[in-house]
Amino acid sequence: MTLDECRRLAREHYPEIRQYDLVRRTEEYTLSNARRAWLPQLSLAAQATWQTEVPSFPNALAGMLAQQGIDMPGMNKDQYKAALELNQTLWDGGKSEADKRIARAEAAEQARSADVDLYALQGRVDNLFFGILLLDERIAQTRLTLDLLRSNLEKVRALQRNGVAMQSDADAVEAELLTVNQQLTQVTASRDSYRWMLEIFTGRPLDGERLERPDASEPRSMESSRPELALFDATADKLTAQERLVKAATRPRFGLFAQGYYGYPGMDYFQSMMSPDWSWNAMAGVKMSWNFGAYYTRKNSLAKLRTAKEQVEVQREIFLFNTRLQTAEESGDIARLRKALADDDRIYLRAYFTSDQLAGLKLGQEVTVTADFGGDSRIDYPGRIVWIASESEFTPKTIQTRDSRANLVYAAKIAVENDGRLKIGLYGEVRLRN
Repeated sequence: MTLDECRRLAREHYPEIRQYDLVRRTEEYTLSNARRAWLPQLSLAAQATWQTEVPSFPNALAGMLAQQGIDMPGMNKDQYKAALELNQTLWDGGKSEADKRIARAEAAEQARSADVDLYALQGRVDNLFFGILLLDERIAQTRLTLDLLRSNLEKVRALQRNGVAMQSDADAVEAELLTVNQQLTQVTASRDSYRWMLEIFTGRPLDGERLERPDASEPRSMESSRPELALFDATADKLTAQERLVKAATRPRFGLFAQGYYGYPGMDYFQSMMSPDWSWNAMAGVKMSWNFGAYYTRKNSLAKLRTAKEQVEVQREIFLFNTRLQTAEESGDIARLRKALADDDRIYLRAYFTSDQLAGLKLGQEVTVTADFGGDSRIDYPGRIVWIASESEFTPKTIQTRDSRANLVYAAKIAVENDGRLKIGLYGEVRLRN
């Protein structure tokens, strides 16, 4: 399984992925509501009232009409109305457009926030993936060390049977073998735990799956492309859209209206004063509304939004600063590891020679080094003597010489070209060339 495949599976399996669809649907609903603000608005209302005073004819006029036989009872104090009203916005001061901008900006901000969460998820998957690869290498190295220790234990026991080594020498190797075996158990348990966590992220069992080591690559540019920067931009865009809404609140509104109602009294008051019958009435026109109260808070609202923008820019600068610091630290680690890899091209073997062999040694001398990988695995490498000790020392317990009677030996350092298989801790044998 490749790293890209693990990232893809983790992204598809992580619950955060559903957030994109929810954000998209919310944006569509909000934009749809904003567009419907331009549709005609129809309302129905009904009322029944009673009032203490109503329009009436003067007494003198009522008396004159009564003399002529005309009855003018006047308007009733109880009144009734059922009205249907239609309103059509012509211009809302830019409010609906500002609402649309805010809806798009909020959706973009939420999507970028989801990007940040998924980027963090990718980092966790990467850590698990490379952690497993590293632990696999440690397991392989530990098993190789175990093979070498087992081989060395057999050699020490052979020396013990010949009376050259003591039981304490074998006990020391057995103790080291036990320690390394415990280390293998711990490393294996850690590797299994990492694989289990990776299975949870990907939603796929990894039994029998081999993780492929990705090719080493470097970014073409040091410029940051983190999703956090896009999130800062989206937040700033949302604040700009909110500024438009604050400005739109201080502008006048224009619209058309039409109203029709059935009730008493009608618009013809004289007719209503003469008869209590209900009548149909209608009215249409153009209206303007202007809320001057929005000016009271306009200045402070805009200042508050500008302050929020400055806070976003400060957060952006802090993030870039920390990112540059992290990049510099990681670049230093990369340079250090590259140097270590370059040094791994050449590895040094510490060998021991008897006094009889010392006479045939000289600096720069070409030798053959046989690396012991355990069992029957032995490979020859060319080497060169780069250092010879000037004083002798007692033969180390884990070292065999051709002359088992030799107690004093001379150390020498031999440079060996490494093909990638040589590791620190391997045992080797040196043969002098004629």
